[in-house]
Amino acid sequence: MSNMFYECKSLTNIDPSNFNVLNVTNMSSMFEKCVSLTNIDLSNLETQNVKDMNHMFCDCESLTKINLSNFKVQNVTNMSSMFYGCKSLTNIDLSDFITQNVTDMYRMFYECNSLKYINLSNFVTLKVIDMSYMFEGCNSLEYIDLSSFNTPNVTDMSYMFSFCKSLLYVDLSKFNPQKVTNLSNMFSECTSLTNIDLSNFNTQYVTNMSYMFYKCISLTNIDLSSFNLIKASSTSKMMFGDCYSLMYIECPIIYAFDILYTCNSLFKIVFKNNKYFLLFCQKKKYV
Repeated sequence: MSNMFYECKSLTNIDPSNFNVLNVTNMSSMFEKCVSLTNIDLSNLETQNVKDMNHMFCDCESLTKINLSNFKVQNVTNMSSMFYGCKSLTNIDLSDFITQNVTDMYRMFYECNSLKYINLSNFVTLKVIDMSYMFEGCNSLEYIDLSSFNTPNVTDMSYMFSFCKSLLYVDLSKFNPQKVTNLSNMFSECTSLTNIDLSNFNTQYVTNMSYMFYKCISLTNIDLSSFNLIKASSTSKMMFGDCYSLMYIECPIIYAFDILYTCNSLFKIVFKNNKYFLLFCQKKKYV
């Protein structure tokens, strides 16, 4: 069923209730670019043998309602760009998704810019390798529950929440990024973000943290005491660039102060060894 309705641009409604899909393994791009489709109910589809759902609803820009309540995705390995560009979708309930075999979530919700609520409470992410750009451009999303996420095999989280401009808080305390190498722009342009829990972040293999918190202009304090910045010391350019409200950081030793560029409110850095380092970025003065 790959590309089955691809670019059916005038299609406004579809009833798949009588589809026999029991032996289908590929639904990639099935509804991609159905730009007039507003509503779809797939709750009766027997999808337990499907392995590929990448780009399944990509660029369904008029889609406002989607019912996936009984979707069986236990054998799916690829969900990359699954809801990419679903610009009119305001909420989606994926609480029935059993994702234990998914390895790719790249750009899964990319530019779902009307999305205000998403239920991922039962997501299993143990096998996922790529989460880059996963929520980028979800600029109406205020809160997201990632408490079920365990990420021991993810290697790329770059741009994961970039341009989530309404996001107020994110708890990543359950994240286990032990294999991640790229965190660049992970939270860049999250302009409403005031609090973030990274207390269990293990960054021992990260080589790129550039622009990680760039333009998080509402962030006032952050605890990075679990971070290891050694391998990323030369690739952490503008890590906190333009974080104008940031006043307090707890972190390991900082190796390059350009990561604090234009942090004009920054007053205190507490290093792991509890020695205080006072810094007045605005005056370019160190004491």
